[in-house]
Amino acid sequence: MSAAKMRKIRLIVSRDCIANMLSELMLLGCVEVSEPDELLMDQELAALVAREGSELESCRADYESLERALDIIGSYVTDDVDIDMTRQEITLDRLLYETYPESSLMLAKSIETLDSMLLILPEQDKPDIISQIKAANEHREDLQLCCDHFSIRIALAETIGKMLGTECTLILTGWTPAKSEPNLIQRFSQYICAWEFSDPTPGEAENVPVLQKGAKLLGRFQNETRKQFRPLVVRTSYVDVIRG
Repeated sequence: MSAAKMRKIRLIVSRDCIANMLSELMLLGCVEVSEPDELLMDQELAALVAREGSELESCRADYESLERALDIIGSYVTDDVDIDMTRQEITLDRLLYETYPESSLMLAKSIETLDSMLLILPEQDKPDIISQIKAANEHREDLQLCCDHFSIRIALAETIGKMLGTECTLILTGWTPAKSEPNLIQRFSQYICAWEFSDPTPGEAENVPVLQKGAKLLGRFQNETRKQFRPLVVRTSYVDVIRG
């Protein structure tokens, strides 16, 4: 099976619409975001931008707490019902943008605490603690939904952490199959952004992700504007675009 032709993508996006654009690109699954090291080699550009911060560590901590709580419940509640078969279908928009109750995180931490208590309590006190853990099973679907929410937020945070930012814009670099370019241009035209597609240079050959024809791009990032605008196709440097 031959490898698909890949194109380099450079994108400058308004902060106002970055969340919506990233979630849409996540659904498309055809962009692999790369580290911005090449951009930072441009000293003039590096003076204007900063590595973007993200909520990655806090999201990972919450996700791991929820996962541990689900594992603890599963170790005490064994039934024949597959929770994945009984859960309702949830849209990506709901997973990304719906506000999840703090109670789910608090319950997860409470379950972890109860499980830790079992290590130090005398045997006669353990049945009551185990009963409390089993009682949390009625909230297992809410915990799983919250866990899924943080899983997606982790993927988005990892992507944002590879971007460079100014006060108003974010810069993304990456790779996409050449056949996806028309579709991406159509999507980009709905947002406040500027973009450029190019072929990899000989020096970039080892950094180009390999995609077999007919396969989906691995490493996809897992993720409505307030204005209508005429999209700008970048033909100048990032510095020119940022400075306007």
